[in-house]
Amino acid sequence: MKSKRILKLGGATLATPSQIQKAARAVKALLRRGDSLAVVVSAMGKETDRLYRLYLQCTGNKISNPDLELFLSSGEWASAQLLASALKSQGVCAQALTPWERDWPLKIRMTGQGPPLQEKTSEIRSFRLLPSSRRAIRQKLSALWKKGAVPVLCGFVGQDAQGRVVTLGRGGSDLSAFLFAEAIRAQEVLLIKDVPGVFSWDPRTPGNIRPYRISRIGERELALLASAGSRVIHPGAFKYLRAGQTARVASLNQKDLLKGGTLILKSESASLRVSKTPMAAITLVGKNLPQTPGILHALTQPLKRQGIPIHAVTVSESLLALYLPDSQCDRAYARLIGAGRKFPAIASSTVKRNLTRIEIHSPDIIEAPGILARLLQPIARKGINIWEMVTIHSEILLFVESPYVAPILSLLKKSLKKI
Repeated sequence: MKSKRILKLGGATLATPSQIQKAARAVKALLRRGDSLAVVVSAMGKETDRLYRLYLQCTGNKISNPDLELFLSSGEWASAQLLASALKSQGVCAQALTPWERDWPLKIRMTGQGPPLQEKTSEIRSFRLLPSSRRAIRQKLSALWKKGAVPVLCGFVGQDAQGRVVTLGRGGSDLSAFLFAEAIRAQEVLLIKDVPGVFSWDPRTPGNIRPYRISRIGERELALLASAGSRVIHPGAFKYLRAGQTARVASLNQKDLLKGGTLILKSESASLRVSKTPMAAITLVGKNLPQTPGILHALTQPLKRQGIPIHAVTVSESLLALYLPDSQCDRAYARLIGAGRKFPAIASSTVKRNLTRIEIHSPDIIEAPGILARLLQPIARKGINIWEMVTIHSEILLFVESPYVAPILSLLKKSLKKI
C-alpha cells in the first residue's frame, strides 16, 4: 500500500537556483519509492523579509493588511513555480498550486482580529480550517496523483470564505504542511531544514560548542522549544499532528531523507498531571527583587547543597516564591533565612504548606485566545481559589490547596475536552 507524505521545504533550502535543483533531485529520489508525495514550499531564503521591507518603503510604513498579505504571498508563489519547473526539467511531472487559483483548497476562517503581519518568525494567528477544506484538499491532490503529477503547494497562505488570499502568519508554511498532512491523512511530514535535525544547542553558535543531534524527541518537548523561540518549527504546527502520524526534521545533505535527522513522536494532545509530592511555597517579600543581581543564585545554592529540589520559581517586583517539597520545607526555610540576610531588598518572608502542583499541557494553549478564562472560570464559579498559576508557553502550572485537587481536576478535564 502506498504511503502518503508531505515534504516541507524551508526557505533556507530554496535560497538559490542550485539549491532548488538539489531539492528537485531529492523529490525525484523520494518518488522512486512509489509513494504519493506532495511538496509544500516556503519563500526563497529571506525573500519574505525583503518583500516586507519593500512594502513599507513604498507605503511610508502605512499598512493595509489585505494588500500586505497578498503581496507577501508572492514569495511562496515564486518558490512553487520555480520548484515545479526544476522538477519538470528533471523529467518529473509536477504542478504548482497557488492561492490565486479559484479552487485553491486550503480555506480558513480567521477567529480573531490579530495585528498586521510583523517582520518576525512564528507568529500565532487564530484561525479554523473551513469544514469543506479537508475534502477539497483530498480531492485536489488525489486528482494530481492519478495523473502522475507531484503537487507543489504554496505554504503560508490560504483563502478565506470569500476567496481572498490570507496568510497563516509569519512562519506559517510549517502550519500549511501539517494542515495538508492532516487532511490527506499522510503517514509522515518531512520538514527539510538547513540543519540535519534538532540539536542540544544551536549548531550555528560561534565557539567550540559541539552540540549533538537528538535522534528522537517528543512533540511536547519540541513544542516547548518552538514556543520559547526555537526556529526549527512553528510552535502552532503540532496542533495538526494526529495520532499515527510521524514527523521528521531532516536536511537535503542526508542520503536518505526517511532515515536519520530527528524523528518527532506524537504525544497526547492535552494532558493533566498531578504531582504526588506535597508542595510548600516559601515566599520572600521586598522591593526591586528582579533588579537585585545574584539573588536567585544566592538563594538556590544552599538548597542545592542540601539536595532540596525546586519545582517552580515566580518573581515579581516585590515577591519571590520558591515551590519545593513540603517534607523539606523546614530545612529549606532555615537555609534561606541565612542567605536572605545578605540582601537588604528582602524585607520579610512567609510559608504556605499543603499545596499540590497540577500541570496542564496542550499545544493549543499558545494559540487559543481566552483559554485561561475557559479553564479557570468554572473553578472560580465553584468558589475554589487557585493559590498560584504559572504559564510556560504550552504548559500551565497550577498550585492549589490539596483538599481541592479532586474537584479542580474534574472541572479541568471537562474544560479541556472543549478546547
